[in-house]
Amino acid sequence: QSALKKAQLDLTRTTLRAPFNAMVVTESVDAGQLVSPQGTVARLVGTDEYHVQVSVPVASLRTVRARTDDAPGSETKIIQYVGQETIERRGEVIRQLPDLDPGGAMARILVRIENPLGNPGDLPLLLGSFVDVEVGAQPIEDAIRVPRVALRNGRSVYVMNDDDQLEIRDVQIAWTEPDAVLVTRGLESNERVVTSRIPTPVPNMLLRTLAEKPEAAPGDPSKPAAQATP
Repeated sequence: QSALKKAQLDLTRTTLRAPFNAMVVTESVDAGQLVSPQGTVARLVGTDEYHVQVSVPVASLRTVRARTDDAPGSETKIIQYVGQETIERRGEVIRQLPDLDPGGAMARILVRIENPLGNPGDLPLLLGSFVDVEVGAQPIEDAIRVPRVALRNGRSVYVMNDDDQLEIRDVQIAWTEPDAVLVTRGLESNERVVTSRIPTPVPNMLLRTLAEKPEAAPGDPSKPAAQATP
């Protein structure tokens, strides 16, 4: 009887249960094989959520919020195109990774994908898939949108002050678009930003606007739309 109870106990111990919902990726044992306490039986992947690493411009980290104990992270949309169909899932930024991507130019964030397998009848997201990720950014407060052509050396703008003189300002750029940048420091609302090219800019040089340009006499060669007077 004692041997029977021991055999029954041993039998119950042959059933292994994962503490989370999972799928078996690989199996490392066969029926009848002896398994040691340190042996690997199988490799599992949790199916409640997946994680994906996303490369983003370093400057965009100002507007991306990682999850904390007190607040959720930035919302994300994960998109995969499969033939003529589109798979979409929701997610959340849970962490900013400490290093750059292998290319050395982009920062990396970790995104948690909710319900990656979807509902019955949905196409699932599969591990190893390439996906597009849209990250919801935090609002940029008190930003001024400046045409990109007005940006000088990547960090300065020319301003025409109230005395019609040139000021060269260093600015802080919070966001970059193909044709504009959002400036959060270095400019005030309603200031006049110079977009014309100035061959030799000198602080305090006199400027004039296009509206102040004298009309050319018939036959005179045309002049630039903006003039700078030393």
